[in-house]
Amino acid sequence: MVVEENVSRVSEKGQVTIPKPLRKIFGLGKEQLVVFVQTEVGVLVLPAKVEPEFKVAEKVLKLERKARKQIFKEKYGRED
Repeated sequence: MVVEENVSRVSEKGQVTIPKPLRKIFGLGKEQLVVFVQTEVGVLVLPAKVEPEFKVAEKVLKLERKARKQIFKEKYGRED
């Protein structure tokens, strides 16, 4: 099912510009990664599901705090 067609030219370096309306619809910003999927009928371009480094670091710190609390509780029988 085709909702809307957009045309873009492949540059000498093999680069393609994703039309602005599509970038807006799919929330594609500067430096965002996309995934190219080869299908039987062509190429499908999807936003990459990659977490920014700071989000990964934030999760690691949260787990570290949780582990420290657990160790403190086991060692001293109470929470800090």
